[in-house]
Amino acid sequence: MKLKYYLSMYCILLLITLSSAQDISQNEVLFLDIIASPSIIGAGNAGTALLGDINGLECNPAAHATTKDYSVAFNHMFWSFDLNCDTLSVIAPSSIGFVSFRGRMLYAPQEEKISFTGVKSGSIGYTTGFAELGIARRVVRNIYCGINAAYLFENDTIASGSGGIVNIGGVYTINSLWNLGAAIKQIGKGPALYGKSATMIPVYRFGITRRIPEITFAKIKALSDVTLQKNGINGFSIGGESAFFDIFNIRIGLQRFGKRLFFTSGAGIQYSFAGANYILDYAFNPHSELQNVHSMQLSFEFIPMSLSAIEYHSIEIEPLFPVMYSKYHDRAVGSVVIFNRSEEPLNNVEVTVTVKKYTDTDYITPTVSKLSPQSSVTLAIYIRPNENVLRINNNKKINAKLTTRYDINGKPQTVSYNHTFTIFSKNAIDWSRESLVGAFVTPNDEIVIQFTREVISHIDPETLKSLNERLIKAMALFDALGALNFKYVADPDSPWNKQQTEDIKLDTVQFPRETLHIKAGDCDDLTVCYATILESVGIPTAFIYTPGHIFMMFDTGLSSYNSGQITQNSDILIVYKSHVWIPVEVTMVGKTFTDAWNEGAAEYYKYYD
Repeated sequence: MKLKYYLSMYCILLLITLSSAQDISQNEVLFLDIIASPSIIGAGNAGTALLGDINGLECNPAAHATTKDYSVAFNHMFWSFDLNCDTLSVIAPSSIGFVSFRGRMLYAPQEEKISFTGVKSGSIGYTTGFAELGIARRVVRNIYCGINAAYLFENDTIASGSGGIVNIGGVYTINSLWNLGAAIKQIGKGPALYGKSATMIPVYRFGITRRIPEITFAKIKALSDVTLQKNGINGFSIGGESAFFDIFNIRIGLQRFGKRLFFTSGAGIQYSFAGANYILDYAFNPHSELQNVHSMQLSFEFIPMSLSAIEYHSIEIEPLFPVMYSKYHDRAVGSVVIFNRSEEPLNNVEVTVTVKKYTDTDYITPTVSKLSPQSSVTLAIYIRPNENVLRINNNKKINAKLTTRYDINGKPQTVSYNHTFTIFSKNAIDWSRESLVGAFVTPNDEIVIQFTREVISHIDPETLKSLNERLIKAMALFDALGALNFKYVADPDSPWNKQQTEDIKLDTVQFPRETLHIKAGDCDDLTVCYATILESVGIPTAFIYTPGHIFMMFDTGLSSYNSGQITQNSDILIVYKSHVWIPVEVTMVGKTFTDAWNEGAAEYYKYYD
């Protein structure tokens, strides 16, 4: 209900903007409010509701209120007519919040004069810009506020001037997906050249941001902004950003400024190395008044370990098996040892574990209320994978970002560290834990169900009534595999075999749908496939393990007292849990079911007397 209310109010603002927009003359282009960041430009200049992003400072002083690291960005923007703009942005955590600094210089050759209040013809070279200092922090549970003050200056060969303004803003997180933002910018006076008044026209910005987690192959954000000014030069922006593989970013946007409508676009690439993230962005804005605008930016995020009161003495994360992804939700996969190297106690210590793309949520450890000086604490690490791990075809090195937050002398501190661990192929299995093979049995797979329905539909119903139904179905399904020319093939020389250790014995197992597609497999592939097929028609199965081999058996549903209804030869039957079970050596696919049955019984009684 709350979300609908906010969206309705935003739509009303949008309608006001569209109905009251006036056209723009060149004398009304405001250069102080130029957005230089390519990540904002590429998304249509929308970013008022961004949070935890250095680039959001372009639109809202509260944008960096949740920034986790030190952030530095250098931006160069240029226009087709030789106008240039350079911006340096820095964010750092402090005891009173997150502090920001921005410095900007806009300059052009001696061909035309451009001021904060507009464009004027002439042959006067000039420079203009600002230096800005700000702070942002959370004020209540889900409301973040920020304020910054800027010193403005403007110089040319005839005159110079200066001024000062204040910008204020806030961001409200409705829930984990939706943010609302609002800001008032340019409160104050700009440089006054040639005796002219330079009272700035305040700019009112309202924005909304929505993260879209439903799309698994990319991280997508949708953004929209409304801009209002007292002089009627209103506008709106709408845009989107999609991050692929946490490396590539693509952005596209649509902006209406006054009565002019134009598209924007951009792209970026990021890379993590030695505990820092490096980001390179570009955007293009075909502005009708300012001609084509190009923006490039290099930024990086880091925290110097030398400034931190903690050390990571040990980080251990075990390799993950995709087939077990749901099992990891309930057990720890590693640990981290946090050491307090300072002479002061640390309070409220907690570690957030972030694994992009392959988890839906971060894991936050229980809070350690106090960590004494020169002491350590061991915290369990949980990583709860999502279904994206089932798309990994080769073992993969994954980055886990550990962000530790703590208080020292009442001041909040944050430090991050990147740790690499392995997620194996979706087909990987560790034979030192034989029970893992059961995770490959997928009786509800549509491909499996389609196969079994087709086979079972050809069985005479009278036959099912006169004989043991489970045995008849098992025979028909086994014979169908042979009729389709399924083959037993030994494992090729795979990289898994080269990674054998005493603690872990790696191999690969095909999912049943893969075996049904390629019609071939080794003993574990065929056994898993046949067990899945029987399970899909309601026949319970169990795996039988012998040295270097696996086969299976199925439950006939008969009690041990009625074994004679199957056969009088008890040497080819197995009594398990008071029921009669039939062993099957599935690698004999292509031969008769009786042959596979006899071979399975012989192997079973060779090892299990």
